[in-house]
Amino acid sequence: VEPGRSRPHARLGLRQLNPETGSALDGRKATEASIAGSSCSFCGETSATWFTWSAKPWGVVVCSKCGLGRTVPLPNPAETQALYAGDYADESARKFGGGLEIGRRFFARRLANRIVRRAPPGGRVLDIGCGDGKLLLALAQRGFSCVGTELNPRVPETVPKESGVEVRVGDLESARFPSASFQVVIIRHVLEHLRDPAATLREIRRVVDDRGVLLLAMPNLDSWQGRLLRD
Repeated sequence: VEPGRSRPHARLGLRQLNPETGSALDGRKATEASIAGSSCSFCGETSATWFTWSAKPWGVVVCSKCGLGRTVPLPNPAETQALYAGDYADESARKFGGGLEIGRRFFARRLANRIVRRAPPGGRVLDIGCGDGKLLLALAQRGFSCVGTELNPRVPETVPKESGVEVRVGDLESARFPSASFQVVIIRHVLEHLRDPAATLREIRRVVDDRGVLLLAMPNLDSWQGRLLRD
């Protein structure tokens, strides 16, 4: 949902839910019960409406003022680290297996080809939250110098050494990259998980070259998948 659009509740067909029982609540009770202490990272508004069907253990709400979605409650750093080091991925640092992994490799190659059309090979690429590194491996094969950051501590061990891809465990801020050191910065489906996305965007602006390319992807709550699944 883009900030600034009007009437996000009516457009998305949102309803107020009690995250404990799934029963309908009026807006005030829902906000007081489950969104207290949470504010929109874009406009600061605290009033919000439930988007997901439930909030166990986390849910998504939509800001009543600007329409931006956010996770509530946000997991703390220890919880986030446990997710990535535990059940989020298997020992190979992959999310899925079988045919889905083949599809992910195909998508990574297609996306790499699109990036090549925007940024000539030979430059440095940073992928923030690079997962198992499929996209970086595809870009390295196309002549880029590739670096990734990832919370999953197993990823650096699974990336082939001969690929030249470097993966640093941790978040972007802790990596302390030099200013203007990347021609391409990629951050896909990461911002919505961060406690302070604005700070990460400022750091991206610092490390990307003035003529660099930023590839950013986030969930669209107004998509048919979002409205159908609500999860």
